Amino acid sequence: MQFGKLPPLPSLERLRKQGIPTVSDRQFWDATKHVTKRRRLLLALIHNDGWVWDAIASIKTTNRATTLDDQTTIDKVILH
Repeated sequence: MQFGKLPPLPSLERLRKQGIPTVSDRQFWDATKHVTKRRRLLLALIHNDGWVWDAIASIKTTNRATTLDDQTTIDKVILH
């Protein structure tokens, strides 16, 4: 992903598969387009710190970049 592009919006499909009602993908885009500039800035900050969007958006990995060998998976998170 190049700078200046938007990171993908989260997919609503996981929610739909769990039976959670959602709006259409178009309605979701329309409801979030006002934060486009903020999302571009977030993506730039992520890249500047050496991360890739897929690592940040993932619910299972803690990789800083897809080219690293560290494939640590978070199996369980305990909050204190």
